[in-house]
Amino acid sequence: MKGGVAMMRLVARELIDDPDVDRAALVASARGIEASNRRFGGHAVVLRELDRLRRAGVPVERLVDVGAGFGDLAEAVVSWGRRYGCSVEVLCIDHHPTILDLARKQRGTIPGVTFIAGEGCSLPLQEHGADVALSTLTLHHLEPCDAVVMLRELRRVSRATPIVADLVRGVVPYVLVWLWSRLLARDRLNRHDGPLSVRRAYTPREALALAREAGWHEPRVRVTGVLRMVLTDG
Repeated sequence: MKGGVAMMRLVARELIDDPDVDRAALVASARGIEASNRRFGGHAVVLRELDRLRRAGVPVERLVDVGAGFGDLAEAVVSWGRRYGCSVEVLCIDHHPTILDLARKQRGTIPGVTFIAGEGCSLPLQEHGADVALSTLTLHHLEPCDAVVMLRELRRVSRATPIVADLVRGVVPYVLVWLWSRLLARDRLNRHDGPLSVRRAYTPREALALAREAGWHEPRVRVTGVLRMVLTDG
């Protein structure tokens, strides 16, 4: 398994999952997550998949981002679209009320980006209501039964392949994220949640099994480096 020695998946709750988590702590966490995405390719893995679809002639103009968090991926996707002359619209869905409020204040005025409250297990879209359904760093927050339901919903609303990016569980990813949390992360949430996220994440083989159970047709996993993987259908 790419990413190092196998590690048992941990069932635990991250601080960011608490609906009553301190607002100032969330602001600090958002800065850390966005910096991590820039440094370690969190956006790049998704943009590469979107570009692959664009070059194949697949429409990628109406997107939904499930578990959108603070909206930094949506901003990156809209900027990516502009580079190719595409008018991209991203519907950002998140269930956390404080995160949603912060995201609206920070990125709610970006043309093409809209934030609404919703659950990944019951998306407020009709079948094939989006060109592509995205989800990043969300799958590991869900236990297998809920992960299957969300993956089934992503497949339902997405005309083309869904794109699901997340961390890879393993000893090497854990050590790297633990070092990041101690050397670079400045806030309490990321110092706690970063290493825990890796321990809650799925392996590529587990992610494929979840996608198959969710009814995906030809699920595939691409591992980028040792930290991240992207799950697509065909």
